[in-house]
Amino acid sequence: MAELSAIDGAGRSHTHAGSVQGLAGREDSSERSVTLGLSERIGAGMKLAQGVVYVLDGTLQAVVAWEWALGGH
Repeated sequence: MAELSAIDGAGRSHTHAGSVQGLAGREDSSERSVTLGLSERIGAGMKLAQGVVYVLDGTLQAVVAWEWALGGH
């Protein structure tokens, strides 16, 4: 999987643009990032994903996530 995201007007708080705490910030900013990863279906309705997020300010974040479909699909 791959994703390119752009967030405009993200808040800024404690110098962490786009963070959850930043939503209440007064200063507007923009953030661009690229996500690359793999996902694997590990059961009926369960998917595990892992990857790397590269934010265009030069920072990297590791991502691990799971998705569970309540309907089992």
